[in-house]
Amino acid sequence: MRVALGVVAGTVGGPRSYGLGLVRALVEEFPSDEWMVLTDRPGDFEGVPLAALERVPLPAKVLRPAVERALVPRILRRLAPDLYHGTKHSLPPGLPCPGVATIHDLAFLVLPRTFPASSRLWLRAEARAAVRRAARLVAPSAHTKRDLVSLLGADPDRVAVVGNGVAPEFRRAPAPAEAERVRAAFGLPRRFVLCVGTIQPRKNPDVLLDAFLSLRRSGEAGEAGLVFAGRRGWMAAPFLRAVRRAGPSSGVRLLEGVGDGDLPGLLAAAEVFASPSSYEGFGLSVAEAMAVGLPVIAGDGSSLPEVVGEAGILVPPRDGEALRAALSRLLADPAERARLGAAARRRASGFTWGAAARALRALYAEAAS
Repeated sequence: MRVALGVVAGTVGGPRSYGLGLVRALVEEFPSDEWMVLTDRPGDFEGVPLAALERVPLPAKVLRPAVERALVPRILRRLAPDLYHGTKHSLPPGLPCPGVATIHDLAFLVLPRTFPASSRLWLRAEARAAVRRAARLVAPSAHTKRDLVSLLGADPDRVAVVGNGVAPEFRRAPAPAEAERVRAAFGLPRRFVLCVGTIQPRKNPDVLLDAFLSLRRSGEAGEAGLVFAGRRGWMAAPFLRAVRRAGPSSGVRLLEGVGDGDLPGLLAAAEVFASPSSYEGFGLSVAEAMAVGLPVIAGDGSSLPEVVGEAGILVPPRDGEALRAALSRLLADPAERARLGAAARRRASGFTWGAAARALRALYAEAAS
């Protein structure tokens, strides 16, 4: 089978990790098939034995739909695949073969006020078009599938739930020296709570910040710090101002530009992982933290209960008091941290890109026919 995948890799985040992890797993699991990739970052696939690797430049996010419309169908006519998989939310018109689209989430419809109007409009238009054009749709969670059916009218029989995987480097416990290297490189304290993800309103970084600062004022946080690691997303300015007001003495740090190679060590150096997000299509950063063996606190909504299960603490996403209590409990109890960390590692063992690749390969055959 000849399959082309469109991977937007130039923006750090879950869809980038999804595309990279999925392509590598498909090539490994099905070496007799021909795998082709269309991407804005061909260098990220160096060393992967692909049948074709084509660059699709994306000079700006807002130009992505226009660029894909102009270039992707033309490239696919030349490559002649049996199927095209758009791994980030969209399928351009005029494809010369059946298409599959992964819709990671519908946050722009569920929480529209957390998106700028221009972004919300084009995301909505692209998602609706993908639902119309795709032979099959992929949702990373049962929650996202329900949203696709209820909000965009997708045929439930055409939507497959295929969970994301966690890269192998998160499953291998980093050597203590690696955690120390990352700690020294970023000047991090001995103890800290970690939150990884794009800084944007729906992930509620402000709630986490306020809960932690309350613990610091009461003395319950001790010498522990709070580290946010992620790029600045939409509408991040109010949170960034709050971090600046808190000042260095608050123990709060914002790390931007953490590389893929540093992330496992950063997770291993942390004591607690917190992600009080209001809406996630899957919650890959939570799954990665669980795979490392971190005790996690996550928002009790959208897909996160599917990922965390009983292996972590779930709190109402905007409930600062509940989040504060969970942080206080874990920071004060090493035995509870160890218990939840072990449970998290066991649960995350089921999130593999190999399993995702096998499920999608079967879906590709169905969609192509």
